[in-house]
Amino acid sequence: MSSPVLDLAIGMIFIYLLMSLLCSALQELISNILKLRAKNLQHGVDSLLKDPNAAFFASEFHLHPLIDQLAPSGKYPSYIPASHFSAVVMDILDKHCDEDPFNNISAAVASLPDGQIKQSLRIMASRCKGEPEDF
Repeated sequence: MSSPVLDLAIGMIFIYLLMSLLCSALQELISNILKLRAKNLQHGVDSLLKDPNAAFFASEFHLHPLIDQLAPSGKYPSYIPASHFSAVVMDILDKHCDEDPFNNISAAVASLPDGQIKQSLRIMASRCKGEPEDF
């Protein structure tokens, strides 16, 4: 025998669950239609890689085949796996540094022009103790 209070509580829980699922689905639909996730990711990557002294970094990142294949032609991906991100950064370092980043990551980062990118990558290189796999 159930009480009316318990029935009301279960009903309210069910309605809350149903409404939260509906709101989540609606938010996903709107984000997908407006490409908000892709725009936010592009803005985040641009702000992370924005450096007037190393402008090549952001532009090459967006045009790199590993990034370009994640979305239809002419569009930006809504998700970039960490492995792709790090592989693209290492590839750009390999193209633009005097040192081979796979042998000596700290020296490769040191050969970049001074700026935000160099400072950020230097901090990451020091945290991984110069190991390219950890970087």
